[in-house]
Amino acid sequence: MPYTKKGNKLQGGGIRDFFKKVSNTVSNVTNTITGLPTNLINRALPEKQRYTRKADLMLKRYGHFKILQLFVERQPVINAVMKLANALTINELNSAMKKNNVDTFYHLNLKASILTATGQNIEILIEKNETINIDIWKQKPETQAIEIDLLGKTMTIFDMLEKTRLTIGNAKFFLYRALDGQNCGDFCTDVLKSNGLWNEKYSNFMLQKSDLMRQHISTNSQNRLNLITKLGSIVTHIKGGEFDEDNEIRFI
Repeated sequence: MPYTKKGNKLQGGGIRDFFKKVSNTVSNVTNTITGLPTNLINRALPEKQRYTRKADLMLKRYGHFKILQLFVERQPVINAVMKLANALTINELNSAMKKNNVDTFYHLNLKASILTATGQNIEILIEKNETINIDIWKQKPETQAIEIDLLGKTMTIFDMLEKTRLTIGNAKFFLYRALDGQNCGDFCTDVLKSNGLWNEKYSNFMLQKSDLMRQHISTNSQNRLNLITKLGSIVTHIKGGEFDEDNEIRFI
């Protein structure tokens, strides 16, 4: 996650007060839950360490085609998500950003260009949200990108992801933890390193200060963030990953 010397501030006292009230309510409930032993929470809120139905189907459709080009993209995290995160951490996240001179958080994803058997050139989005999402790539506002040197390697999307999973393990691969080395940027970095594609020249564009940020955010706040992500993961798996059959590109 790139950083500059300006702090990211919530705008407006009314909004700040509202989110503080919401956060206090959430805090009373989640502090009780997150105060329980970790194994008890995991039994009560089990997360599936596998692809969603949508991601699995996308891999079956497009995962076996050779990757022609690979990019890492980044977009600023939207304000609504930042406000929720600040509410859940009682504004500790905002404070940690200031202390570490972080101006903007970025969401990172991979874009893989492939050529199908029918001659279609398709760009595939691969990202880690609360679950791993694989979709047809679409342009997003304020997107910046760098191309990854494939170093003459031949690989498919499936092989690339499978090698990453076997290298880092199911839990780190499938489960999202914002500040524990399992966020979107960590995922992209793990994919490149696991496949021998990492180069330090990508650091300024990709690496984020998660380890430094964690030092300024309490355990309870981190647990609240993780709890929300766990709930999101469970819901996404139940919904199947919001797969929209009609909007997908098909080939014979």
